[in-house]
Amino acid sequence: MKLINFKIVALLFIILSLISCGKKSNPMPYGSAKVSRINDLKAEEKEEGFLLIWSVSKKERLRINHFIIERAKRLLNDNTCLLSYEILKEVDKNQTQFLDTDIQKGFLYNYKIKIVRNSGAISKSSNIVTKIKY
Repeated sequence: MKLINFKIVALLFIILSLISCGKKSNPMPYGSAKVSRINDLKAEEKEEGFLLIWSVSKKERLRINHFIIERAKRLLNDNTCLLSYEILKEVDKNQTQFLDTDIQKGFLYNYKIKIVRNSGAISKSSNIVTKIKY
């Protein structure tokens, strides 16, 4: 009798586990599933360096904690295809411009930006902009 009850309970448990609602996946904080990316990054050459400019909507800005600015640099005559990006600066969510004054003549610079949400989720990289200091 006990064996039959155990088999019935085990069978019911398996059936309920298989038909329980929803897809099983790791839980994610609300709002972190999709983080929009910056797609209008621009760079202008100024006397002091390169000025990076980007924009985000007011609605998106409410969910942003800060921005990560990444830079890769290489010599102009270096034909290496691989560029290694490093974090140049992390800036406040209200900042949509950054002036990079640490530049040298004869180098090519690539920049990209990521959004860090309040939840900790990080966006994909923005469009890449390239500037050369002659």
